[in-house]
Parts: sequence; C-alpha cells; structure tokens
Amino acid sequence: VEFGEDALNTFNFLRHDAINPFVPVVYSFQAASHIVRSMARVYGQWQNAECRQMAAELRDLDLMGSGRVPLDKFYSQPKSANYVFSESTEYLQQIGALDEVGDVKPQVRIANYLTGPSNCIAS
Repeated sequence: VEFGEDALNTFNFLRHDAINPFVPVVYSFQAASHIVRSMARVYGQWQNAECRQMAAELRDLDLMGSGRVPLDKFYSQPKSANYVFSESTEYLQQIGALDEVGDVKPQVRIANYLTGPSNCIAS
C-alpha cells in the first residue's frame, strides 16, 4: 500500500501544475500505464530495503547469533514494532522456517523465513 501510494503521490506532484485541485482526479489509461511502469522500475529497490530492515529486526532478536529466533520472542513483538510477526506455526513449518529439533524450544530460522513466499519476494 505504501509503495503504491508513494508512486501515485510522486506522479501527482510531478503534474501538480496541470491538475485542478477543485475537481476529482481522473487518470487516463496513458497516465495509469505511466504510473505502473514507474512502479515496476523501482519496486526491486524498495522491496530490497524492506527486506534488509526486516532482516535487521530479526537479527536483533537473535541474541545468540545462531541465525535463529526463539518462537516465543518471534511472536512477542509489541504492536508498535516495525514488524509484527504473526504467521502460524503451520506456515512456518511449511516454508522450512520452524526449527523444532531436539529438546530446545522451537525457533524460527531467519534465512528460511526471509526467503518464504510472503517475504523478500524481489530479492
């Protein structure tokens, strides 16, 4: 949502001298096509920045430096955190991100989590 809104706001800003502020904005097919093309050009950079920030947040939760985050710590992020991790344990198992080996409490493998289908898709 943020990425799309930014692209639309940039387009509107660049055309602010041609837009009547008293009438609802209607986008032509050509304008919509221009917006989508500009989004496609910069999406990878934006996604990479988001991915790096998420990786840093997860590394901050990895106090042992093992590349894993205890599952209880993974879920216990405050609502004010940049990322609130809420995927089900079934999903984490499905993508190979849940480490349940041995007598150790379940842990989330950071690398596997980041490369899951819902994260870092453009990286």
